[in-house]
Amino acid sequence: MAKQTFFRREVVRFLFVSIALLVSSLFLSTQLHAQEVQIKGKVVAENDHSELPGVAIYVKGGSGGTITDLSGRYQIDAPDKNGILIFSFIGMETQEVPIEGRTEINVVLDESAQALDEVIIVGYGTQKKANLSGAVTQVKLSSINSRPITNIAQGLQGLVPNLNIDMIGGEPGSSPTFNIRGFTSINGGTPFILIDGVPSTTEELNRLNPTDIETLSVLKDASSAAIYGARAAFGVILLTTKEGRKEGVNVDYNGSYSLGRPTVLPEPVKDPYFILSTQKEAARDWQELYNPSVQQLEYAKMRSEDPSLPS
Repeated sequence: MAKQTFFRREVVRFLFVSIALLVSSLFLSTQLHAQEVQIKGKVVAENDHSELPGVAIYVKGGSGGTITDLSGRYQIDAPDKNGILIFSFIGMETQEVPIEGRTEINVVLDESAQALDEVIIVGYGTQKKANLSGAVTQVKLSSINSRPITNIAQGLQGLVPNLNIDMIGGEPGSSPTFNIRGFTSINGGTPFILIDGVPSTTEELNRLNPTDIETLSVLKDASSAAIYGARAAFGVILLTTKEGRKEGVNVDYNGSYSLGRPTVLPEPVKDPYFILSTQKEAARDWQELYNPSVQQLEYAKMRSEDPSLPS
């Protein structure tokens, strides 16, 4: 009888503990589910407020994530309303945004100067400098703008290895000649010049204001012909100009000045007798051109001896 009573007590205790664990697990699951929050919003660029598709968004410390659609919108489930969302995109600064219980978070991403510096324009696309295998040189615009130049040809001299620039004469408006890695054809071998994707000549390149240039790349090897055809067999000069921005009005000023001084100054002759006698000697065979009289010579000699006499 005592054994049956003890067994019943153990069964009742087991059932009570099981029910208690089940209730607590359901309560904990409901509480955790209640802490989850669904967040949506939009991601745009800082310079022109255009939509950014393909921005990676994930919860800091979590395993899942999402990306923005073509209109820059996203939707993500965060396990904690006090968590942190991370927004990452190529060429933009990565941002960490606290959720703080919000259900809609709109983000503006700024351009990353470091990331853009590692990207080089190659043909109709771009490549990272670490993955670049062709002979490409990108010119730093600070090196051009710091020079006192009047055209882009003068600014490129000495900046790009194997780029030969010859200034033909000093006539105003004359265009220089460009050559990459020496002449390889009896016709010379001028590189293919593209300004904002438009084929251009050296005259049009020389007319550009150096301060209006955004990027400048020089493709040196013959592999450029695979992109642009036979015209690029002697290399390509790629140039893009600056575009308007919505961030405000920017005023740039670039000025230079120079001081000149002659190294040798001749001493002027002030002796009137010496001047008249020299002029008379120079015009010996052309007396009709200049023939001072004897009285003029005598008075000039008197003024040489006494400068106080009237002239």
